[in-house]
Amino acid sequence: RDAALVARTAAGAAFDVVRRVELLLDHWGVQPPSVLRSGGLAVRDLKTVARELHVDEPGAALVVEVALTAGLIAEAAAADGTPSWLPTDEFDVWSGLPLAERWTRLVGGWLASSRVPSLVGSRDPAGKAWNALAPELSSGLAEEARRLALQVLAEVPEGEVLAIGTGIASLVQRVGWLRPRRPTIFADLVTAALAEAAALGVTGAGGLPPSGRHVA
Repeated sequence: RDAALVARTAAGAAFDVVRRVELLLDHWGVQPPSVLRSGGLAVRDLKTVARELHVDEPGAALVVEVALTAGLIAEAAAADGTPSWLPTDEFDVWSGLPLAERWTRLVGGWLASSRVPSLVGSRDPAGKAWNALAPELSSGLAEEARRLALQVLAEVPEGEVLAIGTGIASLVQRVGWLRPRRPTIFADLVTAALAEAAALGVTGAGGLPPSGRHVA
């Protein structure tokens, strides 16, 4: 695919995620959702986020998790004293930055994080549902999976992208060959990393634009 198409697709996704994080925190600054007793964000509140941002629930989970890893939201007491999810002081600083720097802050937090947004909505082995922003929603393998996924994708020559249908599976197999001793869940984390990278504008149309190669 033409490199310009890859770059345009990635840029569009990058603009969208920055705009959605900003809209999310504008909403939460006025009407912050409560923190669950066990930590995390209630399912109904995630549904509200999805509706307000015009995304599906996995997309909403990624937005709130990225805001967390970028240090833009945290648990704090609302005006009535209720533990809530509120924008941090960093949000005001972030909002005043140029668009490219705001995106870089989001992607940098995502890349270095142990958080696993892709688990939101599924259940753990005990049958408990994973909630967005839950403290236990993390894996020590998440960062490695993201970095390896992008590094292997960066090996694809410029002007070429992952094949539709088979490309992602091939990349996951390549990562598995590089890290043969990783548990089975590592392949799922790599697959999720590629989907998240596309949603965040790190990749575009199955390839890495120049901005994505800097991230990788």
